[in-house]
Amino acid sequence: MVLRKLIKDRIVLKEAILICLLTLLIFNFSIYGFLIEFNGNGSNGGANLTLKSRSSSSIIINEVCVDPDYLELINRGPDKDMTGWSLWLYRDGYEGSAYIYDFPNGFIFPSDSIISILEDSGSDNSTTLFTGFNIFWVGDSPNLAALVDNTDVSVDHIQWNGWTGSTPSGTSWSGILDTAGAVIYYRHGNIDTDSASDWTASTSGTLGSLNPGQSFGSIGIVGILNSTSSDEPSYFTGGWNNNYLDLYNGFQSEGIDTEILSNNDILNDALVNISVLVLIDNVPSSTASTVVKDWALNGGSIVSFDSSICFINWAGILPPEAQGNDGKDTYWDYESPETGVVVNSVHPVMTGYSNAQTIYGSSNDAQYFSDVISGTAAGPYYTSLVKTYSGSNYDLVAALDASYAGRVVQLWDANHWEETSNHQLILNSIYWTSYGNITYSPPNTGSNILINEIFTGNPDWIELINIGEAQDMAGWSIYFWDGSVQSIYNFSSFTLNKNSFVQIMEGYGTDDNDDLYTEFSLTWGTASDGALTLVDESGNVIDHVEFNGWTETPLPGSQWTGYFSATSSDDKYRNSLTDTDSSNDWSSGSSPTPKDYNRGQTPPINFDSTGILLSIVIVAALIGMILIFIKNSYDNLK
Repeated sequence: MVLRKLIKDRIVLKEAILICLLTLLIFNFSIYGFLIEFNGNGSNGGANLTLKSRSSSSIIINEVCVDPDYLELINRGPDKDMTGWSLWLYRDGYEGSAYIYDFPNGFIFPSDSIISILEDSGSDNSTTLFTGFNIFWVGDSPNLAALVDNTDVSVDHIQWNGWTGSTPSGTSWSGILDTAGAVIYYRHGNIDTDSASDWTASTSGTLGSLNPGQSFGSIGIVGILNSTSSDEPSYFTGGWNNNYLDLYNGFQSEGIDTEILSNNDILNDALVNISVLVLIDNVPSSTASTVVKDWALNGGSIVSFDSSICFINWAGILPPEAQGNDGKDTYWDYESPETGVVVNSVHPVMTGYSNAQTIYGSSNDAQYFSDVISGTAAGPYYTSLVKTYSGSNYDLVAALDASYAGRVVQLWDANHWEETSNHQLILNSIYWTSYGNITYSPPNTGSNILINEIFTGNPDWIELINIGEAQDMAGWSIYFWDGSVQSIYNFSSFTLNKNSFVQIMEGYGTDDNDDLYTEFSLTWGTASDGALTLVDESGNVIDHVEFNGWTETPLPGSQWTGYFSATSSDDKYRNSLTDTDSSNDWSSGSSPTPKDYNRGQTPPINFDSTGILLSIVIVAALIGMILIFIKNSYDNLK
């Protein structure tokens, strides 16, 4: 009996051990599969900064194309019944007659949407309409298109290629939109100044989608600080101007929802509802300064005039190195002249202005030292817009679009709204900073579609990788820059599968599931400076890469830090599957690896259905073996 009991105990022990091993095995399979799936999604970690869209409210012409002829309209206001509205289309500089397209009765143009109007016949739907006739625009001829409302008033128009006829009643126009070889003209921002500077000439467009620099939504609430000199904090130096009413009335006349904020309002959480805070040559009180600082470093945007520069230095925003003091004489001074010149007319803040144009203001106001700022942590995000003179080291107007804070525009003129020629500049600053207003959200995986490799040899090509779930790329775009020359590739019907690559090559060819062709040529060379920007169907920047000292203005929402030098190799590749939006993510000099993982990248293990089936078979076999063992053991004891 003792021997029989010992044997049974040993059998039970073996059973227990085997069952434990089986449990561990099943547990490991489960956990292993989970971890593989998690890693396969390409978690990048880090805080996600989600852009909040901002725009003005109106129906305007957004894009035109010659051959095939089409127009695109955008509605930033409420839903609109287009009954009685029409498009008047002129060609060859002849204003005596026009092709007139009447919108269908009862057609509703939804809020925050785009519609396309194509020439010739077709089936109308909610986003695409057809004129029923050929527009007959010619690429190099002077042409004009006007949008006319149901009272026969022209509400918007565009003219190009040297149009010399009269301007439609109700509209105005300035500048010349005339670029040889261009067949598409698109509005590159949300602001309409009725001028050529609102538009970009190109050889490719974004029919049915937002253009570069555009977004939907409303500006939100703009706050203007009302703070008297009795509230002056210890870090402040300079004169104090608290003339908030002029600016408030000016914004109200432009239809901007504006609130005047006291320091007490700020201490009672008023900033929660504010899109942009305007500091009008004043700063918050000591206690309110701490609140505004935290708000700005977590995405709140600021437009700052003259001595308000003290706050954005003290708060460690522009630049971070100034945190805790006013930064005067280290990063800026009060030695400005009365006038300056525009040095960057392509930035959205300078929409409606041209390079070398004179800007007027007041003397002895705040100006940044551009050479000093360029060497700070703010340098990669800082753009000089107006200088004391071309080539000078003193910035009268500058913009910051940093990853560590909300957007900032610093303007030197303490008189702000009193200088009428600066109204558009101030409004542009409000619009641009409000578009970039961001909110902090918990860490997530970020984008799963990344620019993975760039080849500047012959032919030029790029590679995308998808480290997440399958993605329908319809409506997505890639912006190619060769120096200042921009080309756009638009995805049509294409799905990028999980853990897959697509190679996009210049020129022409047959598209398939991992090869696409731009149908245009690139002129990249080994040492060319350039950039790539991947944009989704809503106009959000998904990924952005710069190389070899590219200095043009990127699309709003683009993030990049550092200097990626790849002048000695045509192959430029991402060296891991982690995206930090910086030059550290990239290397050069290796042999190209089209449609494959690069050096330094670890392919994720796909625990697919085959692996699951195999694990089930193994577990089932183990269970069968255990049951057979138990049965045989007990049979032997009988």
